[in-house]
Amino acid sequence: MTKVFVIYQSLKWKSGVAPTQATGPMEDYAESQSLMLARFALDGTEELRVPIVANATNFEEDNFPDHCNVVVGSTLLVSTGTSRNQKLKIRSVNTDGKLLETHEIAMSETTVPSVIGNSMASVSSGLLFFGASLSKKAVTVSKIDSADAASDLISFGTADLEENFPVGNYAERGYIFLAYIGRPEGFGQDIMANPFSPYLRVLNANRESIANLKVGDAGFMHVHPTVAKVKDSLFVAYSKSVGGNPQSQVVEWK
Repeated sequence: MTKVFVIYQSLKWKSGVAPTQATGPMEDYAESQSLMLARFALDGTEELRVPIVANATNFEEDNFPDHCNVVVGSTLLVSTGTSRNQKLKIRSVNTDGKLLETHEIAMSETTVPSVIGNSMASVSSGLLFFGASLSKKAVTVSKIDSADAASDLISFGTADLEENFPVGNYAERGYIFLAYIGRPEGFGQDIMANPFSPYLRVLNANRESIANLKVGDAGFMHVHPTVAKVKDSLFVAYSKSVGGNPQSQVVEWK
């Protein structure tokens, strides 16, 4: 039976801290962090809410500011990354939220070049991991093998475009639709003066880029684009400032 799984971070604030008045990252004001799983039926009924990792206090070892997940068979793979230790942890979790295995991969320009802003896809050739190279300013794709290693990294790039945060993807019939963010190079790093826009890159079964489309105007902050298919339409959702407030925007492609 089809279920909906939601992975999220939960923080317990330090005593006396008012995090609503502080600047990020919010983990700096936490006493402990938990990596949580919630399971829902398709009608929205909540069936389960449990910690995958409960009350972590060593933030150099476990920190959950950003994560991605993918279903492989009857197992959910959950990747977390943190700039505090420059490595990824990919956890194998069953449908009841029980932690089965933990795999670690060190971040590098030849394995996985980014610890946050990533996504994963399960395809016929195995597990693919999407990231972004800050030095090349391009999104990347690696293969993850069973030996806790990432290899065969491919970088994509578009002239005069800075690429990052490939946080959404949809795979079907040998094609992968990868949602990421981009902005013109040479106009500074200020995210408000030079904002990111959502893009959709199409890859074939050989991980070759066969199309690259801009799907929306400048968004809000890092935009965090996601992609999903409903019937015969592909939908890309991203965040955009409307009247000074972040709002979700949805673009439909047929």
